[in-house]
Amino acid sequence: MRLSVSDTRHASRYVLGQWRSLTLLVALCFLASGLAVVQPWPLKLLVDTAFGSETPPEWLGLVGNDAGALIVVAAIASFFAYGLTSLVEVAMTYGWMRAGQRMVYDVAADLYDKLQARSLAHSHERPLGDALNRLFGDSWSLYTISYTLLTVPLQHSLTVVAIGVVAWNTDPTLTVIAVGVVPLATIGSYVLAQWLRRLALNEARLTSEIMAFVQQSLSVIPLIQSFAAASHTHKVYRGLAERGVDIAGRAALVNQGVLLVGGLTIAGATSAVLVVGGLKVLSGEITLGVLVVFLAYLKTINHSVEACLTAMAKVIAANAGLRRVCEVLEEDPGIADAPDAVPYVKPSDARAGRITFEQVAFGYAGREPVLDRIDLDIEPGQMVALVGPSGGGKSTLVSLIPRFFDPAAGRILIDGQDLRALTLSSVRAQISVVLQEPFLLPMSVADNIAYDPKDYSRDDAVAAAVAAGAHDFIRALPEGFDTMVGESGATLSGGQKQLIAISRALLKDAPILILDEPTSALDVETEAEVMR
Repeated sequence: MRLSVSDTRHASRYVLGQWRSLTLLVALCFLASGLAVVQPWPLKLLVDTAFGSETPPEWLGLVGNDAGALIVVAAIASFFAYGLTSLVEVAMTYGWMRAGQRMVYDVAADLYDKLQARSLAHSHERPLGDALNRLFGDSWSLYTISYTLLTVPLQHSLTVVAIGVVAWNTDPTLTVIAVGVVPLATIGSYVLAQWLRRLALNEARLTSEIMAFVQQSLSVIPLIQSFAAASHTHKVYRGLAERGVDIAGRAALVNQGVLLVGGLTIAGATSAVLVVGGLKVLSGEITLGVLVVFLAYLKTINHSVEACLTAMAKVIAANAGLRRVCEVLEEDPGIADAPDAVPYVKPSDARAGRITFEQVAFGYAGREPVLDRIDLDIEPGQMVALVGPSGGGKSTLVSLIPRFFDPAAGRILIDGQDLRALTLSSVRAQISVVLQEPFLLPMSVADNIAYDPKDYSRDDAVAAAVAAGAHDFIRALPEGFDTMVGESGATLSGGQKQLIAISRALLKDAPILILDEPTSALDVETEAEVMR
């Protein structure tokens, strides 16, 4: 169940954030352990006093030796012991679900922020399916580990210790047999459970691979259909699924092996208690009720050992997920505010929007440099067109201005202020961008146009659509500006999507406007209108 120092540090930050709930849950663990010790004693009362010849305890003086009354007392005591135990377990489950959900959503929120902040220069390094699996799947590993480590071992260890104390005062020999089995079962099962670590990591990686494949294939359905490639993608998916079945089968065998070792050890201890305890009853050293109590304790110990062994297997499996979460939390986003970053300051004595490139160079990892010693000075109000072959670095150059990634050498300034010395939010507030791919969200047309966090009115959105030449087609939509856009703008044509993206950029009304081939999807007439 090894957790690295780094993983433990990350996990403890989220766990300790729920310390109030955890304190209450620990108290409930103590109560549950105490109730587990008490549960079998009504049976002893029943066997030794109601059915046997022992004298009832003094606190049952009002009942006396009436067997019928003793049976009723034992039944009521048993009902309350088990009933209260059930209530405590319900409270613990409810409390852990709430606390655990908060932990999961806290870590998922941090993962989401990290994934959003990644430099676009590295966005291709992790498929979307893998990111989604870490966000929605692996983040639950924190709940599994925290619940499993803090509740299961704590509660059941307390139960075994409490049983050991009470049992030792009753009969030391039977106690050694009953409680001594715990370390034997744990050691044997722990050795087996180590195989789960590699299987769990392979399973997590395969799940991400499957999600990435499904996401990528569903996003290019027209391509698959046009090439009649559905049978090929189905074959690839089935191959991935078969690997998943193989890993799951081996993990199930190891899990059952863990439980088998624990079960056989407990079965041996039960047999030994029956033999030793039975001989003690025959010799008069202990009563039959004491033997019944020890057998009940063995059942409780068996339950505790199984729970702890299952917990051990779960933690080992979940550790793989936690490692994948921590990989994202620890990685360098590539683009971030400098420790001493300051907000952009608009010049008071000149028009805003001057852009300066000084000896700028840039290259993607593992490739030849795309830009080399670029010097460029763009004045406010000036329109500059970059012309060149595909792959010549035009999009890369303009992407450096809003700091989608940083140059490898040189520097870029806006109004004489180095971009790296400014906060990202203040820099990007000065820039409107329209890309070749018009990114739209599944919300209304008006909300897509007014996506900027500023509080724009409906009239502002309409005015931007008019300025971009999008107003006429939007009015013709079933619900006008309130028409819902499908995922990635699936309900609109390429030109319509681009006009909405242009409307969004114009509404922002930033001093710098970057157009990365925004008219590539437009017809000649619409392109002329947009350029006008």
